[in-house]
Amino acid sequence: IATQQGNAYAYAALASFYREGPAGAPRALPVDHSLESKYLKLAAQQGEVWSQHRIGIYLLHGSGVEKNV
Repeated sequence: IATQQGNAYAYAALASFYREGPAGAPRALPVDHSLESKYLKLAAQQGEVWSQHRIGIYLLHGSGVEKNV
């Protein structure tokens, strides 16, 4: 519900679930880096710092982002 309302922290949490799954719980969502990236970008655009950091790391290493040569 929070993601439907555009909550940046909910987007960041959902991105984390697509990357790692919920901490200490069985994996409910499949690993999906494209969906992780989508939700990280939505959160980062709203100023959520952790998401901005993750996107920066992905850009630095060239993983999880589209190549632009």
